[in-house]
Amino acid sequence: MEILITGATGLVGSHLIPELLKKGHSLTAVTRDRSTASQILPKEVNVVEGNLSSAPLKENLQHIKAVIHLMGESVAGRWSSKKKEKIYNSRINSTKHLIQSFSKAPEIFISSSAIGIYGDRGEELLTEQSQSGNDFLAQVCRQWESEALNVLSRSQEKQCRALQLRTGLVLSARGGALKKMLPAFKLGLGGKLGNGQQWMSWIHIQDLVRLFCFALETSSLSGPINATTENPIRNVEFTKTLADALGRSVGPSVPALVLKATFGEAATLFLSSQKVVPEKLHHSGFQFEYPTLKKAVENIFQVTSN
Repeated sequence: MEILITGATGLVGSHLIPELLKKGHSLTAVTRDRSTASQILPKEVNVVEGNLSSAPLKENLQHIKAVIHLMGESVAGRWSSKKKEKIYNSRINSTKHLIQSFSKAPEIFISSSAIGIYGDRGEELLTEQSQSGNDFLAQVCRQWESEALNVLSRSQEKQCRALQLRTGLVLSARGGALKKMLPAFKLGLGGKLGNGQQWMSWIHIQDLVRLFCFALETSSLSGPINATTENPIRNVEFTKTLADALGRSVGPSVPALVLKATFGEAATLFLSSQKVVPEKLHHSGFQFEYPTLKKAVENIFQVTSN
């Protein structure tokens, strides 16, 4: 299948592309810097240049059958007004311009989203049917998904199948939040955040890659999909599991006031409670290779030690 992919050099894209190539798909990657991307990506990947945050692509894309839209500015770091604008534009504007790049919709349009759409929900069990929240990230994700659904208005003979994968915390040794946590945990300084009772919903990078492929190949799946395991875990338990896997003691906790003083509004990334379950995946028969955090982190640390 001819697949167009954005965010190809990011954490998810760099893991997903080799698997798609292995399955025999033909890939076209969108990048703002063709020269740099061509050095990073496998030679089999066709690279087109364009900045989707500011304009549609000029390429002829009528041969493209499926789109996997991963592009998005990192939400890590303090959220200045400029940072918020980048977070918004890299998601909503890029999705709008990507859809405008097609004269008719592709057969499949898979867009990234995030469980941030639910906001801080305490003990509530969250499925794809749950209402969205009201904080900054929830508003961004809600508009992001709404923009992605506009691809349906460009469907012609055959209805486009549109999916929005609401990704949780992605666990990988090669990047993302876990890589940033590891130095402190390896020194025995990794501790719970706030009171540690907030729920964390997560997924191993290999399961996320398998999920993108599953979504691509499973015609019965559409709409929002929670891309998390069926086993969310409290922050205090996450902290202990990570420390135990490294053979280290749990370090001192980080008070919520310290996180808020350091990160401002972005402290919601650490303190929000989101007990998310993948109801649609459960009914679709998708099987996780790493359903428990213990199994996931043991695999990741085994990979890093080899």
